[in-house]
Amino acid sequence: MKINVNDIVISSLLHDVGKIMQRAELSNLQDNYYDYCPNQGKTHIHAAWTAKFLNENPLKRDGKIYENWQSIANLAASHHKPEQVANDEEKQFEMCIVLADRISAKWDRGAEDKDKTSQIYKKRLLTPIFEKIHLAKHSQTEHFNIPLIKKSEFKKKMLQGNFYDNFNETDLKTNDYANLFRDFKKEYDNLRNFYENHNITLVQFTDALDSLLEEYLWCVPANTKEKYPSNSLYYHSRITASIAAVLFEYFQTSDKSKLTLELINDKEKRFILLGGDLSGIQNYITNYSPDQSKFLSKTLRARSFKVKIVSEMAIHYILSELNIPKQVVLMNAGGKFMILLPNKEEIKSNLLKIKKQIDKEFFQHFSGLLSLNLNWDTQISFSELNMANLKETLSDFFDNLELEKKKKFFSYLFDNKWQTSAFLNSTENLSSENLCDICHRHNAIDTIDENKVCSYCKTDIELGKVLPRKGVGIFCKEKNDKTLITLFDGKLNFELSDAPQHLRSDSFYFKINDKPDSSHIPALPVATFLPKFETGDNYILGNIENIHEPLSFDQISEFALTLLDDNKKKGTKMNALVKGDVDHLGLLFNLGLQNEQQQFSLTKYATFSAMTDFFFSAYIPALIENSFGKIYIIYAGGDDFALIGPWNHSLEFIMKLKKDFAEYVCNNPEIHFSVGYELMRPKAPLKHTFELAENALIQAKNAGRNRISIFG
Repeated sequence: MKINVNDIVISSLLHDVGKIMQRAELSNLQDNYYDYCPNQGKTHIHAAWTAKFLNENPLKRDGKIYENWQSIANLAASHHKPEQVANDEEKQFEMCIVLADRISAKWDRGAEDKDKTSQIYKKRLLTPIFEKIHLAKHSQTEHFNIPLIKKSEFKKKMLQGNFYDNFNETDLKTNDYANLFRDFKKEYDNLRNFYENHNITLVQFTDALDSLLEEYLWCVPANTKEKYPSNSLYYHSRITASIAAVLFEYFQTSDKSKLTLELINDKEKRFILLGGDLSGIQNYITNYSPDQSKFLSKTLRARSFKVKIVSEMAIHYILSELNIPKQVVLMNAGGKFMILLPNKEEIKSNLLKIKKQIDKEFFQHFSGLLSLNLNWDTQISFSELNMANLKETLSDFFDNLELEKKKKFFSYLFDNKWQTSAFLNSTENLSSENLCDICHRHNAIDTIDENKVCSYCKTDIELGKVLPRKGVGIFCKEKNDKTLITLFDGKLNFELSDAPQHLRSDSFYFKINDKPDSSHIPALPVATFLPKFETGDNYILGNIENIHEPLSFDQISEFALTLLDDNKKKGTKMNALVKGDVDHLGLLFNLGLQNEQQQFSLTKYATFSAMTDFFFSAYIPALIENSFGKIYIIYAGGDDFALIGPWNHSLEFIMKLKKDFAEYVCNNPEIHFSVGYELMRPKAPLKHTFELAENALIQAKNAGRNRISIFG
């Protein structure tokens, strides 16, 4: 079978897996594997370990090894010695991985294992990337190491108040590497078994492998030539897979003779950076009739969840329509994404159709409140991805994406002329007598608790009920009785499920929390925690009939009170709405990462983006569930958050979060966030309180940033 793009992705994702094995000082490396190493097999020994791993752990089904597996092994292991590949087809596409590997990190890092005496590559651990970021001149006086543990275990470590380890490049870390590899290998073997038993497809195997590598390789330094290495091996491998896949797709129908190392300096615009920016999030989330506070806690979590999911659905839809693997996504956080694509006429033609469909769907489904703005004006050459030009490339990309926000729904509302019928959303004959009592934007189709509800708000209520109880999301082509969201003329549907053993072949499954222990399902964490009635809450709320039911905002405000010895309550029954975001994030990306331009790379950019998002999207929900269980997460991810909770609990939480964030960013004085804090009566209109909190946040930033604006 001919090599396909999925083979290229697997090879790229695993091309450096041998680094863990080499640093773990595993035994029994056969002599023939050294053929993959340059300099007569004396340097880059990790390539030999990669060859060993892939040759000894093949993908099988019905007792037969996947027919392209040997090519996958050869392509992965030959990235430092491309002449080692076995045949002409492999030789054609090996350069995809070689070029991607070099651009992903830096042009030529050199061999980390060249110095045989110091063995520094077995001692030097990953440095948090936050140490490397500076806008002005400040010296990082204290250095830290990221421990060699799973990402999920690191989150638990953070909850215990222990973030990083003290800097140490004296002791060998071979035992830590050995333990990490042992646990990874166990889950990898489990994943292979799911494929062998016909429970997952090859593409589903690849997506799950990608997620598994993030769990284990996020903490591993890609290269230890720097004294304080900050490039994660996972993000290096992931970016390598992105670039290699796009190179493969581009040269499928182009002159393959140009696929050489000289492409590094090539000026031809062979690539597209597709950007997406989800706008109107706050307007959509807060779009409630002021007198419908009773539904607020039931549906707010659902709407916040939908904001995350519809962005993911759009990415899935785009890549499915283009028949491109998910690994071409370079960045996806906080409602923005960046996708690398081949610059081909059929791709651009399809993007026009996709954009029109997305504009139409978002305008109709969300009544124009929520828009996904797509732009692919940033067309680049290979040389514009290297470290010397990347700053300007990313600046152009974000400028184009910002301009696109001024043309919301243009492709749908203007087709040679203004489309009045589209603007009036004439697919629904609205009746003032039959409007939904919750949103006042769509016709009602049902009644819940004597309130008329439209199909969208009814779905929000149903989603809010089932969300805390399910651990797996599914994107599927066919609508069924479990479908909760339908987009793109029914081409893509979303449902929630428990973790199944067998996955439908035409669907994409993902874990939305840590509860399903299933290595065959990739992770896509989403904040799903809700404050609930818990055993013992009757001390403040009285007798409770429905344990574990979500609390209303009125009930949440009760926890601001203190119960006295005579059973009387003392205090002020109020909530607070809290909004926060990182200060000067654009400058931190555009300047802070690039002051040491010779070290700037796509991998460094991806590492910073992912590490920032991890604090907000993973740690904040975990901290709330672990220690502040009566706080309601409206959204948290990217670089910002919004919460509602008892006013005193919320203040305590913010002070804790400020302290933890400072520790997370290595006490870097230039990385911090500001907060707007606004008191809120339990039944106050959410939209108005949001606006007050936003104003408070602006005041905090205007006062010098790194501030909390409270009671102002």
